[in-house]
Amino acid sequence: MQNWLIPLGGLLTGSGVVALIFGFEVDTGRAFHTSFSEIGYTGIGQFGLNGLGVAALGLILVGLAMMIFANRTAWTQTGGY
Repeated sequence: MQNWLIPLGGLLTGSGVVALIFGFEVDTGRAFHTSFSEIGYTGIGQFGLNGLGVAALGLILVGLAMMIFANRTAWTQTGGY
């Protein structure tokens, strides 16, 4: 089972991290990177997650859970080493 569960979990986690780049929005209606350069650190409360950001967090959590589940018994296949 670990033969496909660990790589699939890594793929989901990596996809979630990449999707998290586009998962933020700002309430000004402009792009995140241009708004952040104008608003600065004092306006950090105006930033939030959009739908893609929530999905990205879900992908990261599911991918990590898959890798942890598959890795918890992997030591038995190697004889404990």
